[in-house]
Amino acid sequence: MSESLYIQSFIRYLTEMDPGLKQIGKTVSRYVKTFHCPAGSPLEINQTKEILYIFKGLMAGHLISESPKITCWLATARELSLPGIAKSHGDKMDVQAFAIEDTEGLLVKLSLFTHLSAGRTGKCIGDIIFRKFLLAASADAVMVRKSMPSQKLKYFHQRFPGLADRVPDNEIASYLGISIDDLDAARMESGKH
Repeated sequence: MSESLYIQSFIRYLTEMDPGLKQIGKTVSRYVKTFHCPAGSPLEINQTKEILYIFKGLMAGHLISESPKITCWLATARELSLPGIAKSHGDKMDVQAFAIEDTEGLLVKLSLFTHLSAGRTGKCIGDIIFRKFLLAASADAVMVRKSMPSQKLKYFHQRFPGLADRVPDNEIASYLGISIDDLDAARMESGKH
């Protein structure tokens, strides 16, 4: 795939959230680079300066300092992912982006959002994006702390429609904060095997 196709898709994603953005193609191209990450591989990313725009594929974020590893985020095609929204130790983030499927897209410098916001009043695209992800992270945290396994599985299906068949069971269970046995029991209870 070509970088221009990824950039066009990314610009559509941004302008759907903030229709006030106009003629940003040349600007965006200076702040992105393409990536291809084969299934089963980690992706090197500067979590304090970059985010991911996934054009196709499926990725997870793993808290690698935990044993066993914990899945803290999932992202699929036509989505942004903020790998740095996770717990940290001091200044060092301990999240690793990992491809569940062959994944392609853009590494986007966070400074793009500062540039796009310059001279604008009201909500800017950076604020919209970060608020969206913080709200999702908050909802995920509440779900993991309070729900029974069957409620967590229902939440997963609502949050990620159609993704359950593409994500390995160990990633789903880790994301939901339950055991594989609890996941199996929740599926039996809900009638989804």
